[in-house]
Amino acid sequence: MLQIKSNPTWEGIPAELRREIISKMNVLDRSVIRYVTFTDGFFADSFPYHIDTLDIFTTATELYVNIKETIRPAYSIPKTHRLPNFMCLMKTRGLRIEKLNISCDRHGFGAQLQAIVETMKESGILKNSLLINEIIFYSVEMTWTNDILEMLEFCQAGVLTKISIKTTLTDQVLAGICNTEQWNKSDEITLSYLPNLTWCNPFDNWTGSYLQINTPVPVHITDAGIERIAELYRKKSGRAKFLIGDARWIGIGPSVHYAKRTAQKSLLEVYSVNGFVSGLVYPIPAKDFDFNHDRFNLLY
Repeated sequence: MLQIKSNPTWEGIPAELRREIISKMNVLDRSVIRYVTFTDGFFADSFPYHIDTLDIFTTATELYVNIKETIRPAYSIPKTHRLPNFMCLMKTRGLRIEKLNISCDRHGFGAQLQAIVETMKESGILKNSLLINEIIFYSVEMTWTNDILEMLEFCQAGVLTKISIKTTLTDQVLAGICNTEQWNKSDEITLSYLPNLTWCNPFDNWTGSYLQINTPVPVHITDAGIERIAELYRKKSGRAKFLIGDARWIGIGPSVHYAKRTAQKSLLEVYSVNGFVSGLVYPIPAKDFDFNHDRFNLLY
């Protein structure tokens, strides 16, 4: 009997066993192995590419990417070939991301996020193509560049339903963002600062129904700003929610006497004292108001 000894190879493994091995891989590994052979790509694509949370964190010199899937512990993309492997992931057909967090250290969004954006373009990832349900941007520094605008534009409008911007934007950057289809078709928007409503109204063409603005300090809203907010509310249906408050505002009780401007009585009321707006809240009938409970829950 003739016997041939040889070292085992991946291609030498029976197809059904290779399929079983691929089925146990995480989303990242499957997105990479699909480029090895046609058969491997077919097997990899027969399983869903679904990510619960994708975290991108940048510093002045480094990029970190963490992935959380439903059925396995969170894991990171290794530093070796991190950006190429990340591109394999983002180019994967049918990839679905529930939440994309993009944050940075005290240096703000800079060269690392810009490198991601440019590499995505070079890799052939199209604008308005990524299936992402929610995107969050966080930076303690003001954002001057258009990198987050371009990241937003990669998301597929209509699929992207929630946008949170936890950084202060320049008026020019905000103007670019609020002109995107992604912004205007999203259902929920959360901001960590009150935009300059006298310079532009980022909600002119927004079709969503939930807006929340949380400011770290009390803010002043001019009469013109209040009118712009009121104009936004008049466009919306009765199911819309609009909440604006600062970090020190704890709620309005029935016995507290505030000067009151009603933007649209069926939806909300604007409470102001000496020109400072304390909050935009739903009118709550006094008989239904539990001050000890509701004062902490009106904004959330």
